[in-house]
Amino acid sequence: MKDDVAEMRYAAVRAKLSEHCYHQHFDAESVLLVETMIDDLIASAAGFKEMEQKEKERTQELQLLISELGVLRLENPRLQAENNGLHLQIIEAVEASETWEASMLSSLQSLEEEMESTKLQLQREVRHNCQSERRLQQAQLLALDAAGLADAEEPCEAPRRAALMPRDDEPQELALSEALGRCQARLVQLEAQAAAARRRGEDMESQAADLCDQLFKPCPQLRQRALQAGRTQSLERSRADVQEMSQQHAELESRLAAVEGWQKALEHRNTELKSEAKALLVSVDEESAKTTEVLENSRAQADIQKRLHTEMQERSESLQQMCRRIEGSTKILNARLAQISREEVLKTTEQSRQVKELLDKLVLLQEGHQQSPLTSQLKQIEERLHRAEDESSALSTSRSALQEEVQSAMLEAETQARQLTKQTQALEGDIRNDADIQSRWHGADTHLQWLNASLSGITDEQKKLATYLQEQQTFLQQESMQRVQLHAEVQRLHAVVRSLDGTREEWLADLGKAVDSLRQSHASLTATLQQEEFAQATSDKLRQEAFQVQRSIQVASTQRDELSAEVQEWGQELHSDLLRRDEARSMAARLVEELRELQLSGTWTPERAPDPPDAESLDQCHQEVWQLEERLARVETRTASVISKATLSEAANLQQLGFEGSCALEKVCEGELASAEAMSEAVSSKCWQLQADIQEMLASASIEESAHDQLESEFARCQHGLSEMEMSEHHAAAGWGDEQRAAASELDLLRKAAAILDEERDITQRLADDRAQEVDDLQNAIRDHQQSLQEAQQALDDLRSSADGQQHHLDQQRLMKTDRQEHLEALRHQSQALRVDVRERSTEVSHVLEDLQHMVKENQDLHEESRKLALSVTARTAEARKKFEQQEESAEQLHALELERVDVARLREQICLQTRQQEVAISRLSNHKETARRAAGELVAQLQRIQGAQESWHSREEEYQVDISLMQEQIADIAQRVAMSEESQQKALEEDARLQGDVAAAAKAAEGADQSEAAQAQAVASLRLRRHQIEVALQQTMAEVASQQRLAEQDWSQVSRLESLLESGQIKLNKSTAELEALQKYHRSSPLAVGSDAAASPSSLSLKQQENERYAKVGELDAQRQRLHAEVTRLRAELKRRSG
Repeated sequence: MKDDVAEMRYAAVRAKLSEHCYHQHFDAESVLLVETMIDDLIASAAGFKEMEQKEKERTQELQLLISELGVLRLENPRLQAENNGLHLQIIEAVEASETWEASMLSSLQSLEEEMESTKLQLQREVRHNCQSERRLQQAQLLALDAAGLADAEEPCEAPRRAALMPRDDEPQELALSEALGRCQARLVQLEAQAAAARRRGEDMESQAADLCDQLFKPCPQLRQRALQAGRTQSLERSRADVQEMSQQHAELESRLAAVEGWQKALEHRNTELKSEAKALLVSVDEESAKTTEVLENSRAQADIQKRLHTEMQERSESLQQMCRRIEGSTKILNARLAQISREEVLKTTEQSRQVKELLDKLVLLQEGHQQSPLTSQLKQIEERLHRAEDESSALSTSRSALQEEVQSAMLEAETQARQLTKQTQALEGDIRNDADIQSRWHGADTHLQWLNASLSGITDEQKKLATYLQEQQTFLQQESMQRVQLHAEVQRLHAVVRSLDGTREEWLADLGKAVDSLRQSHASLTATLQQEEFAQATSDKLRQEAFQVQRSIQVASTQRDELSAEVQEWGQELHSDLLRRDEARSMAARLVEELRELQLSGTWTPERAPDPPDAESLDQCHQEVWQLEERLARVETRTASVISKATLSEAANLQQLGFEGSCALEKVCEGELASAEAMSEAVSSKCWQLQADIQEMLASASIEESAHDQLESEFARCQHGLSEMEMSEHHAAAGWGDEQRAAASELDLLRKAAAILDEERDITQRLADDRAQEVDDLQNAIRDHQQSLQEAQQALDDLRSSADGQQHHLDQQRLMKTDRQEHLEALRHQSQALRVDVRERSTEVSHVLEDLQHMVKENQDLHEESRKLALSVTARTAEARKKFEQQEESAEQLHALELERVDVARLREQICLQTRQQEVAISRLSNHKETARRAAGELVAQLQRIQGAQESWHSREEEYQVDISLMQEQIADIAQRVAMSEESQQKALEEDARLQGDVAAAAKAAEGADQSEAAQAQAVASLRLRRHQIEVALQQTMAEVASQQRLAEQDWSQVSRLESLLESGQIKLNKSTAELEALQKYHRSSPLAVGSDAAASPSSLSLKQQENERYAKVGELDAQRQRLHAEVTRLRAELKRRSG
């Protein structure tokens, strides 16, 4: 039975071996061993085939993934660019809506300002009309009081102006309605733009979906994932957009409601303004009616005053003689007062001289150190001082007594004037009686005869006075000529001062230009310094990296040498181990053959134990096999370490290549540093030149200030000469006698002219103070410029801090990169572990194949095929390893490209933000420009109002001149009538000389003549008082006209200065807008794009510099605009104060 089973097994095994083309002979006893070996071989071949199939599937999957990734890589930048474009369009739409909202708010604010300005203008017009009516009434009253004449055409101006007032409100209402229509149109445009933005978003979303469909057609899984991700993102974006649009819609609705409320309020206010205008028109009509009534009353009063004036002229003829007597008495009193004042002046001068002498003596005594007689002399001096004080007190008492006497004389004159008024009243009562009139006429005739006798002496005195007056007139003409020459010299000095002011302004403008150029050079110097610092930092970093790379290269070279030596040693050891293994296998094969021979010969049985030496040799063989396996494992680990070190050496070679590239970059950086140093030297030389120019300008400014001081000293000397001339005139006036008092009025006129000159001098002084204030303002402006420079330095520090923050961000990115590298290394370790597993399996296969090598030739052929398969497996594993390394490199390149793409996107976002900021700045500047235009319009309106006021003042001045000419004509008529009365008196005296009457009649006539003379003197005094009042009123009007002219000239000068400032600000704004437009064009035409690989750092730095300079200029323009606004508000306040 056993033999049959063995034969069956043998036949089955033989059939299997024949199937596998194995025809080697073997014994029946080794059937079990052959079956196990065949099963193991079949299992190992099946496993190997499965491994090959899995590897093929993996390679196919990897190729598919690589092809899909290539397509995605090609499509990814385009999709990202389109996504960024969509985001930018959405952001621009939102910003456009915000700008429209801001423009709406600004338009609403402008409407409110226009409403307030219209209110203020209406109030000013009402006040101006009231003031003009009051002044017209005052002027009419003055004219009626002075001349008794009324102009029928002038009062009609107020109703005409009142009738023309409603025409000024019509354009304001039209402007308000147009502004409201514009607001509504803008709201409609905003809604249309929001709808267009929504449509654009929907179109863009549809385009993105189409693009995704086109991109993910080849791979349905990726397409589904992308669609899901796109849907989620689109849902989130749509939700966010819906929320934002709902918020914007709510805000727009609230703003629309607010605008409607404002519109309603404006309409309500417009209706109120219309009602107020109607009420004002009604009030103006009422006032015009009242003025017509007042004019009629004034005409009636003028007729009455004409009659009274004729009566007063008749009375003045009878009162002239009494006035002459009163004038003679006043002249005598003035002469006495002048003598007393002279005596007092002489006494005071003598006392001051004595005091000076005493002080000189005291000084001499103190210098001589005479201590013994000092006390006596001091006592004497004290006694003299007491005497001088007593004399001064006595003089003060005498002066007070004289003042009391003068007051008593004035009181007596007043009592006499009252008596004269009483006498005139009595004369008026007596004149009614005809008999008294005739008797008094006879008495007057006799008195006239008596006065005719004394007329010759009076005529002689009059001739003397006329000659003296002619001499005084010539002297005064000479003095007036001298004053005219002084005035011309003062004007010449003013012209010199103005020319110096112009040169100073030019120098200040040059200095401002130099300061601007200094700022630019300072900004360029700081930029070059920053570039130099950045280049130095980069060169230091490159040097450090180069040093580290050199060290790592040296370490890698040493490690490579050591590894090569170790590999050689390991190769020798492997060779010896392989020899030993072959020997052990040969011994094992020999032993197996011996066992087989023993089994075949039948000498060996299981009960028979092996010989001890053979068992020991088997144990030794097993131990050697185990040792060989352990050594093989160690050798494999060492080969793996050698491979890793070889990769490290390759990395060291790559680092060496990078080091060479960094050296080349370092050389380029050194060249750039040299160029930057040359540029910094050139900029420093320019700075030194500018500093020298500024010093020269400061020296010229100091020379100009010294010249200005010299002119001021000359002007002070001229003023001193004028004051000396005034003192001399005063002394001359004090030294005049009784006959010189007749020219006192003309001297008063000259004094008034001197006062006018003093006023002009004060004006020049004020102008000089204004110039000094301007110099202080310039100094403050220079300080502001210094502060702006400090702010620019602070901004540079902020930029440096931001650069540090960016460096920190780069460090963080580097840390992330190191983390990813560690992750990649972990993946590499895993791949190495997989490789080790593959190697272990390949070693197992090699062991099995080596076990089968001692079989027959067919087995050897199979072994050869398996060896070829192993070689192909190793080749494919090498290829897979290379592909894996290529994939890692491509992944690294992808990561680098992603980082570069992120950097480029960030740069693009920064540039977009900068462009948006510039657009916002441009919009802000345009808003400022609109406000400046509004301010200019307001100033033009104010100028027009000032011109209207000036024209009204000119018309009033003409009216006053006409009134003055009328008054002068009336005074000439009065003088003619006085001359005619004198001629009639002379004729009466001639006739009275022929007649000689009774002594009694003469006495009575003398008494009547005394009374008539008193009445005539009173009438003449009243006429002179009236004439004095008229002259004072004329002087006051002339002074008011001159002051108003001065104020108008000052206003015009301030307005011209403001216009020049506004023009300069407009020019600067135009320049800044042009520069900003150029910057926008430059940014639009810049080479930075989404897919670009590099961007030049110096160009970005220059762009940042230019942006900082433009922002600084914008800040300066804003500050200047604020100063102009403050100046305009100040001028408005002054105009309000003056008009109020």
